[in-house]
Amino acid sequence: MPARRPGRSASGIDGLHSWTLEPRADGGTRIVTEESWSGAPVDADPEGMRAALDQSPAAWLRDLKKAAEKAAQPLRADAPATRSRPRPRCP
Repeated sequence: MPARRPGRSASGIDGLHSWTLEPRADGGTRIVTEESWSGAPVDADPEGMRAALDQSPAAWLRDLKKAAEKAAQPLRADAPATRSRPRPRCP
């Protein structure tokens, strides 16, 4: 089941976000992200908003990949016994 964030609003833009994480046979994870925006700013500048919308999931996925790779690194021998792992920020 996808994770959803309906009704998120910012600067007059209403957004709907959905993420689906699917296990892959090779042990990896496939992430499908969908996002839509509506509102007066979108109506006023559809092409500009489309460009921004195209960048939003790409930025989120880059940050998620970076956090996952950092969390997967083995602990150093001199590291404390516990370590807090960074959580990916969702847009």
